[in-house]
Amino acid sequence: MALRKENILIVDDDIDILELLQRHLKSMNYHTYKAISVKEALFILKDTFIDLLIYTNARNRRSPVIEIYE
Repeated sequence: MALRKENILIVDDDIDILELLQRHLKSMNYHTYKAISVKEALFILKDTFIDLLIYTNARNRRSPVIEIYE
């Protein structure tokens, strides 16, 4: 019986941060998705079951994290 990989969504407007986190998490055998905006994250969440969401874009006050959960 194969173990299920956890799905992790990373959201940040800095592509370098996205790539760094994605590489690190993939090396730990997680299945990752990345989004550069809340809008893109919502598109992914619409069709994909996500176990963990990492939102590292604390500087952007126009797109609060609550938008993702609504």
